[in-house]
Amino acid sequence: MSRIVRDGASRLARNAALMVAVVLCLPVSRCYGDGLADILKHMREGMSAIRSAGARITVSVTPSAGYLASLRLEPGQTLLTHRTFDWSMKGPKWRIDEVDASRDETTTTLFDGRTTLVSSRYGVQEYARGTFLGAETPIGYTPLDHAYRMRGRPAADVLESDGFRVVRVEQDAAYGPLSVLEGHEFRAPTATTTVWIARERGCQIVRREMRVTKPGKTVTSDRTEAMERIGGVWMPTKVVREQRYPGRECTVKITASAIHVNDVPENRFRIRWSGRGLLVSHGVPLAIQSNGTLGLDPIGARFPVGRWWPGGAMRLAAALMLFAGLWVACVSAVREMRRRAGTLRS
Repeated sequence: MSRIVRDGASRLARNAALMVAVVLCLPVSRCYGDGLADILKHMREGMSAIRSAGARITVSVTPSAGYLASLRLEPGQTLLTHRTFDWSMKGPKWRIDEVDASRDETTTTLFDGRTTLVSSRYGVQEYARGTFLGAETPIGYTPLDHAYRMRGRPAADVLESDGFRVVRVEQDAAYGPLSVLEGHEFRAPTATTTVWIARERGCQIVRREMRVTKPGKTVTSDRTEAMERIGGVWMPTKVVREQRYPGRECTVKITASAIHVNDVPENRFRIRWSGRGLLVSHGVPLAIQSNGTLGLDPIGARFPVGRWWPGGAMRLAAALMLFAGLWVACVSAVREMRRRAGTLRS
């Protein structure tokens, strides 16, 4: 009888402990749920506080032999393992300038909010060439792309739309409390992404990992190794990215120096053309004019950089059709002349 009483008391104690644990976990879960909205709010505020920024970016790539083999480079081709460029952004606009001293070449990529321009200028020849692209070409080797973006999308939008949730809070010696979130980017269950967000550093992402669901292996890992407070804003100064696909490992180190915040002038995103050159916009060739704009010769059209030739595609198509018609007419005339000459000889 006493044994039955003891067993009953033990079961009652276990059930009571379980109920207590459930009750204690409920407020914690609610705290995590409420914390997500707060994180997203402060993340958007942190990003909006950076109205403009600029830095000298250095990128170093250390590939494995398997990674190089996976690129299937052509004979004579090599992987660029070291780059240094100047980066600027202001709102949706951004610009990078990369100098190749061996060729006296400066390559500029500029997004003016609507169109991307990729151009190269050769100093000795005073000659420029380039092309306008129809949309933004995302770049990934900048401090803000690691801190506030995920695969080219604003991080706050990804965390909200793709169903990320707070799973725990960790303490970091350098960054303080880190909120750890997990979810599936694009809601694809094939991989799980985990992000560590520093609440005391503008709610920036300081670590990110992607793990393939089926084998359970981490395939990519990004982490911020150093930050600097500039103009009241925290900015990453060193980021390390690792690709851990078996046999195709690669490490990329991104270092930012000479960082400045909220002082980039608007004219940084305008180009004053000089010298000679040829650029292409929507298939239409443009020449540098004497007044520093781009125009189409010999028609003499003038318009600012970043705008494409109005009706250019239609005019070009009409010109090609006219040329084709004249070519067909000439070929037909030659054949008819040969036929008549043959008839006269006979």
